[in-house]
Amino acid sequence: MAQVISANFREHQGPEKKGSLMTHQAFTIPEFIGHFKVGRTSAYEEIASGRLATYKVGRRRYISAHAAAEWQRKLEAETNPPKSFWEATDSGVTA
Repeated sequence: MAQVISANFREHQGPEKKGSLMTHQAFTIPEFIGHFKVGRTSAYEEIASGRLATYKVGRRRYISAHAAAEWQRKLEAETNPPKSFWEATDSGVTA
């Protein structure tokens, strides 16, 4: 029995070591926290605010890989707003 549990654990841990978001179809809250390096409180605040979508199966809550990627994209957009045309071209017109 211990060998079966150990084998299942290794199978589950395999994709996480690769570091690719798309190797997961869904994250549990602890997996999400570990993968995205956010705190537990911050993760639950994001869920409560509606910025991070989750779903439940039984008692366990999951975050789909798509929802996690969308959350990350929105967070990056909020943190790094697009530059204005003049800032992007860096062409200050002088008279």
